[in-house]
Amino acid sequence: MLGESRKFIKTKIVHKRLRASRLFEYIHIDITNVLTLQEGVCKVAFVKDNFSKACLHSEVLIDGSSFAITNLLKNAFEKHVLYSRTEPVNIVCDGGPENKGDLDQWTTSLKHPS
Repeated sequence: MLGESRKFIKTKIVHKRLRASRLFEYIHIDITNVLTLQEGVCKVAFVKDNFSKACLHSEVLIDGSSFAITNLLKNAFEKHVLYSRTEPVNIVCDGGPENKGDLDQWTTSLKHPS
């Protein structure tokens, strides 16, 4: 038993990447926790464009609820006039609880102009 060598098998992790070919094709939304001296932990949400890598909108949130994320996206859509675009806008987010509920209802209510 002691003379046998061990085999370590490394598995390669494949990361799928979304590559946009135009502005506002893929919009990413994410929340991160930021440590502060006075408040403790604050939640900061970002909306980012995949093609230009620009931060479209960001806010410090009181809570990380689905309602707050929906308002953040609504503000980003109004700020960059995304409601009237002819091309579809794809929203990419993780499966966290803040990305369900109100956000699901809002995204299903959006209709793409034909």
